[in-house]
Amino acid sequence: MTARPDDHEQQRVMKNWTKLAAYALLLLMIGSCVDPYRPSQIEAPNQYLVVDGFLNGGTGNSVIKLSRTQNLGNTTKPAAEARATIQVEGGTGETFPFVESAAGTYTLTATTLPIGKSYRVRIKTQVGGEYLSDPITIKQTPKIDSLNWAVRNDGLQIYVNTHDPANKTRYYRWEYEDTFEIRTPYESQFDFVNSKVVMRTSPPVNHCWRTQSSTAILLGTSARLTDDVLQRAPLLFIPGSSPKLWIKYSLMVKQYAQSQEAYAYWENLQKTTEQLGGLFDPLPSQVGGNLHSLTNPTEPVLGFLDGYTTEQIRVFIDRPLELSFNLLQTGYENCKLDTIPTPGVPPQPLSAYLGQGGGYVAIKELKPGSQYLATGTHCADCRDIGTTTRPSFWPQ
Repeated sequence: MTARPDDHEQQRVMKNWTKLAAYALLLLMIGSCVDPYRPSQIEAPNQYLVVDGFLNGGTGNSVIKLSRTQNLGNTTKPAAEARATIQVEGGTGETFPFVESAAGTYTLTATTLPIGKSYRVRIKTQVGGEYLSDPITIKQTPKIDSLNWAVRNDGLQIYVNTHDPANKTRYYRWEYEDTFEIRTPYESQFDFVNSKVVMRTSPPVNHCWRTQSSTAILLGTSARLTDDVLQRAPLLFIPGSSPKLWIKYSLMVKQYAQSQEAYAYWENLQKTTEQLGGLFDPLPSQVGGNLHSLTNPTEPVLGFLDGYTTEQIRVFIDRPLELSFNLLQTGYENCKLDTIPTPGVPPQPLSAYLGQGGGYVAIKELKPGSQYLATGTHCADCRDIGTTTRPSFWPQ
């Protein structure tokens, strides 16, 4: 008897399902044989010294922070290296001691290190380790010519422009600090104090500012150019959905002249920390610095100390007209008003609704002392993400 067409189709489907089941079983068997790879270097309890800072060639302070490395599986904050001694040593025997201003943070104040002069930094830890840097030459950082920006890919691309007329700098690094304004959709004139709703006596809590510092490594070089000029060097990109571009945004950029060695260090660190994960990304490598252990020459020391003056510039940016407000996500899209306590529901103490633990703040009094129009704390109190203190540089 000849098989019907639908019988052939059923046989084909069954064969495919059989193959898929066999593949799935094979993958399961393979996966069950895989053990986590934990090389001894990752598991080892090594605590190498980490040095972060620079020598300030201007009138400001020089700050160096010391900490220790830790196991990759350790999620706690790296331990600060406290009670160490740090001093800057000049070529003619002069020394300048740092003072520990906080645990692991050391500051050199009221000391001007001349441009073009070389110094070494000597570090002695409490447990007897001694470390010395390579010679550090103080460099003059050129001024930032300007910052400009343009709408790109539904966001704002910000660029930095700079140049050195003496053609001596060639290697640049930037850091930035940005501040933006926040307003919640509701304003609460009430506070919850000692289990009572009272009129708020503090400044309004629906108007805040938030300041954040850059975390990416930002580098630029003119080494391959005839002139030491950088035009429209990409600095950062802000998506059009970001609340930073909601009301008013301020960006303060700091520029540092780098030695070729320091630039190579930061570039290597950038590749190692920010460009991993893809098949063609660079492999992890040890990032060498310019500090060495005198007590144990084989001991690695992490970090690079450089010396330079600092130049900075601040700009204010309003949301460009070309950037649609339809993209904006303020974080307050789901805010709504509720009646507390809910009518028809057995009343609870006000502390169950209002205040830090209750999750609501009163907006309007509906029944004296017993019922209020309220909203979620986040929707009327922006102190969870910012501060109500107006920055000194913010326009009135």
